Amino acid sequence: MGNRMLSVLACTSAVALGLTQAYKVEPAQQSWSGWTEGEDGYVSQIVTANFDELDSVSGGYVQLFTGLRGAGGNYNLEILEAGDGPTVAREDNRPAGLNHAWLTFDRIKMETGQSFTKGKQYEFRFTRSGADSINYYYRGDNPYAYGCIPNDILPNNFDLCMMCYGVMDPVDSTYWGFNIGPMPSAGRMGTLPVDVLPMPAQCCLPGRCADDAGCRSARAEAGLEQVTVPSNQGSRVPGFKGPSVKVVKLD
Repeated sequence: MGNRMLSVLACTSAVALGLTQAYKVEPAQQSWSGWTEGEDGYVSQIVTANFDELDSVSGGYVQLFTGLRGAGGNYNLEILEAGDGPTVAREDNRPAGLNHAWLTFDRIKMETGQSFTKGKQYEFRFTRSGADSINYYYRGDNPYAYGCIPNDILPNNFDLCMMCYGVMDPVDSTYWGFNIGPMPSAGRMGTLPVDVLPMPAQCCLPGRCADDAGCRSARAEAGLEQVTVPSNQGSRVPGFKGPSVKVVKLD
């Protein structure tokens, strides 16, 4: 009875938070793993944001799947604008967890004057204190189409085993910069111009995520070249077909 009550409370909290799944890649096999190198070594993942907030105040959080914990050195998360841009948010000194388990960063703090922008790419960079390396896991089958582990860490657009859940601000019909309104003829379709899509022109960083042709193919398959609005929907705007949006159950 007690466990069922905790599950109900967890689900209620998740609904109240309205968390958005920005990224979720789970480990699939032990051979898809590696170690960071040297004291300044790190591993990172490029993520295209579909959220506005990720700090601890909003209830957002990030999880990294870690392998062997080693000597137990603390973990750090730094979130930067992709392409070696400024640091946007961070969490330092997260104690090491168990071997082969998810490590949660739920005390993320924003840097002064910084904010997240939907459709923009960010680098989630993980390091450890002391001489400890990170035993990380990745997926070699490229399950995430809107970013990758930078190619100077691993080639072939692999994806890091991590999760990211943020919060989207409420939007209305003016989010796109104009009121779409109903179409003049019933049954006709209208299209939003590409420059108002909340996705960047490229899903991968030039020079770091090398497979631009693959990116273009993924965008076309996901329908990111245009967004259609049926005339009977009035000013309702469908969500873009990027990373999925859903409420998650908190453990």
